[in-house]
Amino acid sequence: MLTESAVAPDFELPDLSGKPQTLQTLASGCPLVLAFFRVSCPVCQFTFPFLERISNGEISIVGISQDDPEGTAEFNSELGITFSTVIEKQGWALGSAYRIATVPSLFLIENGAISMAVTGFSKAALESLGKLAGLDPFLPDERIPAFRPG
Repeated sequence: MLTESAVAPDFELPDLSGKPQTLQTLASGCPLVLAFFRVSCPVCQFTFPFLERISNGEISIVGISQDDPEGTAEFNSELGITFSTVIEKQGWALGSAYRIATVPSLFLIENGAISMAVTGFSKAALESLGKLAGLDPFLPDERIPAFRPG
């Protein structure tokens, strides 16, 4: 997995409507979280609603699906995901460029460099992203584990 200070590899991938998206167009001048996922991954299913909560804050979040557009659209609909999602074709060249070994894998990108890299579910990492976004990802009465491996 690429680590902090590494230059974030650029990409051009289609969103769910087929429109090409790049790292630069998606970042739009604010911190960007890339969230690699698979629709069948239970840890991704657990993590993404918390990412959705903080996506309304001061950061951008982009899901990078390693599944087909139809399954990805169903995943987003079932979990209430509204942030941008792009589709990585089988072969997963972008996942290889970011050196991911498992999903979910999250990368916080600021000024073109990776400033946080996390695999699996990490409560501390989501709290940090929430703080950056200005929103709390967790509700006061939720019982959240500290970590779940991907």
